[in-house]
Amino acid sequence: MPVAGAARRATVVVGQQLQRTVDIGMVTCLPSFVMSDLLYKILSAVVTIVVLAALGMLLRLLAGRGRYPRLPEPDPEQVDTAGDRRRYYLANFLAVVIGVIGAWALWAVPPQDHASALVAGAGAGAGAGAGAGAGAVEVLWSWSPYDIVPARLIGPFFFLLAFGGFVLPRIADLLVREGPLLHILWRSSTAHFAGGLDLRPVLNWLCTIVGIAALLLHFGIRMAHVSFDRAGLHWRFWPWQATTSHAWDQVRDIRIVETFEAMTGKIVRRPHLGIEFANGEVLHTGKRVTLPERRWSEAAEIASRQCGVAVRRVERD
Repeated sequence: MPVAGAARRATVVVGQQLQRTVDIGMVTCLPSFVMSDLLYKILSAVVTIVVLAALGMLLRLLAGRGRYPRLPEPDPEQVDTAGDRRRYYLANFLAVVIGVIGAWALWAVPPQDHASALVAGAGAGAGAGAGAGAGAVEVLWSWSPYDIVPARLIGPFFFLLAFGGFVLPRIADLLVREGPLLHILWRSSTAHFAGGLDLRPVLNWLCTIVGIAALLLHFGIRMAHVSFDRAGLHWRFWPWQATTSHAWDQVRDIRIVETFEAMTGKIVRRPHLGIEFANGEVLHTGKRVTLPERRWSEAAEIASRQCGVAVRRVERD
């Protein structure tokens, strides 16, 4: 009996993995699987160790000849004064201000006009019949992670840190003389690291990488969407992917799903929308975000009117 039960569970897991499931709420397309809490903790620890090891290798790489980058010994005759320290603090403040300005500019990028995007991509979806010759598209309903404030803040927040960290050494070089600045950096470094580690080369590369990643993430979130028009349903996950489209006559089931199974195996109660198509593909919208249920019920009713399929409520897919 235990063997038979294990076989049935394995069959269920394999079936879940083979089912092609689309999840716009997470802006990703992942197979569903169950991860135990212990395995999740082990993987988290491994990722942490790998990141720390990568940072250490980066330090050695930048140092050249296998040594960490180190600050030169400061000149005892060029000790920093109170005025030098105030200018250094001013440099930190200005770096934060510049980072905030950059983050605000990123935040101010308006949401994508999904109607224009659908016009540009009309006819690209398989069997969508999206009216390639139409001059305009009437969007009946649309949703994007960019509509959610926390998701929209991710890119600007990391861009603030990256942009501010990138300009800080340059502003400090302009405002503080080299000798006193070296004393300030040496004192700060020795308070946290042994022997005056010079973090400026690492900071420069790290901020560059994080800043570019923040920009890519921000505009990737902006482009991700699910939209309904009179021709069908359309969604896009990544900037390099074409819009996926399905005509309304391809819809086989519309359901409000009450719960789903998280990666850790925990059952999460979060109502979301599931739309299944004739080819077995399932569009899940709202699994990874917490929004009022009426948001998904409204979408389900619009879809139901367009395709004539009744809305069902299910406990879990």
